[in-house]
Amino acid sequence: MAERGIQKIPIKGAGALVVTLAVVVVALVFVPTLRVFLLISIPLGVFIAVALYFWHKHAPVREPEEKRKIFHLDDK
Repeated sequence: MAERGIQKIPIKGAGALVVTLAVVVVALVFVPTLRVFLLISIPLGVFIAVALYFWHKHAPVREPEEKRKIFHLDDK
């Protein structure tokens, strides 16, 4: 049971995506400042995502050596 004051919207999957996009479009229509924010933040977010993708592709994250020793991962 939901706590008082907290309500959940019972939408999942594609329906949730449609509702989210509708809220964004309505916000863009009625709050002009958001247009500038999205024009800046979306390309910046895509750039950062691509940069992180290539960074981790060429420099994968490795476990620290001491962690390998603690769990005896080098033992065969």
